[in-house]
Amino acid sequence: MHWIDPEHLPVIPGRVTRLLLSPRGEVDGFLLGDGLEVLMPPHVGAAVAAALTGSHDVTVGIRGVKLRAGNVVAAVAVDLPDGRRFADNGPDHPPSDQPSPNHRPPPQPAVERTPATTTGRIERLLHGGKGELRGVLLHGGEQVRFAAAETEPLAKGIHIGAPFAAAGERVMTTAGSVLVARAIGASADELRDLQPAKEKPGKLKPSPKPGPKADHQRDADAGRHAG
Repeated sequence: MHWIDPEHLPVIPGRVTRLLLSPRGEVDGFLLGDGLEVLMPPHVGAAVAAALTGSHDVTVGIRGVKLRAGNVVAAVAVDLPDGRRFADNGPDHPPSDQPSPNHRPPPQPAVERTPATTTGRIERLLHGGKGELRGVLLHGGEQVRFAAAETEPLAKGIHIGAPFAAAGERVMTTAGSVLVARAIGASADELRDLQPAKEKPGKLKPSPKPGPKADHQRDADAGRHAG
């Protein structure tokens, strides 16, 4: 949302209580003490996480856009108490107000991946940039992430207070850990594999790329029509 001027957005103050991680282990948001879920692109999240190292329990000012679904804000800028601002200036530009001419997008975080399972009760739902369900936070602090379309058949059972189990891969970074679910259910005995989203009916397939193979296919099709 780097095309939005943060100076024309209201300030939402709040105390950061927990960093949120993407399935790749990137910081892509955080929770405030009042329950607000704040979303950020990873290039901003990396800068904010570095600034908050060792002091996550700090009050910040959020300038962002409220989503229709849930108590969620997509942040355009995050202001720290010391006056620093981390704004979404696009992935190819630094998120700080003091840009460096040698800026490069942050590297992918070093991660460790291990097979894992977890069970517990859902403390809150986690969302994507359009407000879609993209994960859960369990009592005890475990973060679980999944693709929105994969959970559509199981969505009725995913709500605050519900029992929840997941199996998949735990991604561990210096900022925390997240379990990327491959199967979910109400208990470890009721796990169901998550299925990738199906292609929508009527969706046009991309045209073949130019080249010998595409030319051969076009000639073959022409021959069939001629016959």
